[in-house]
Parts: sequence; C-alpha cells; structure tokens
Amino acid sequence: MFNRNKYLSVEINSDFGCKSSDSIKILSCAVDSIPSVFTPNGDGDNDFWIIPYLQNYPEASVDVYDRWGNMVFHAERGYNKPWDGKVNGVFLPTENYIYIIKIDKTSIPFVGNVTIIK
Repeated sequence: MFNRNKYLSVEINSDFGCKSSDSIKILSCAVDSIPSVFTPNGDGDNDFWIIPYLQNYPEASVDVYDRWGNMVFHAERGYNKPWDGKVNGVFLPTENYIYIIKIDKTSIPFVGNVTIIK
C-alpha cells in the first residue's frame, strides 16, 4: 500500500548562534479514497474492504449497517482486521451497506455507502 505519511522538519537559528531543529510525522487519512465497492468472492482480488491510511488512527472505529439498520460489522481500536463481507461467518448478499467511520472521539464521523458485489 502506498504510504502518504510525511515528515515536516524545521530548524531555528538565533541571532546568538544557537540552533535547534525538530520534525513531526504528519499522518494521512485520505477520505476520498474510502472504497465504495468490494468483491468478497474468494478470488484473492478485492476480497476485503480495505480503508487506506486508517491504520494511522489507533482510536478509529468502523460500523457497517444493512438497509434495515442492523449492524453487520464493527471494528474498534483501529481497523486492524478489514471487513470480509461476512456477518457471523456468513457472506452477505450483493447489496449497499452504510458505514460510519470515527477517527477519534472528537472528530466528525465519515458516513457513506459501500457495495458488496459478487
């Protein structure tokens, strides 16, 4: 997976010859890259709903609901195990599902649709 994480460095020089520098790591969560479709059919291609960069947010949670409002997937404390399109070990049908992704407790959640196609 391509990693968009960047390091930002700064160096300060005083009029008295003192120098100091530091750097920070800037993490990326490209919201526009949340996949809207995956195909969990066991062919090894797009079998999991992989959300790029979400692993950079250890407090992230992901909830997925069917059209009747039943939760079919839940992950918290990061998205360590991507959704495989199953609920209770059984593959879900081709359908649109609603997701809610919370980066942390204070951020506005990302809400959208993901479609399972077989």
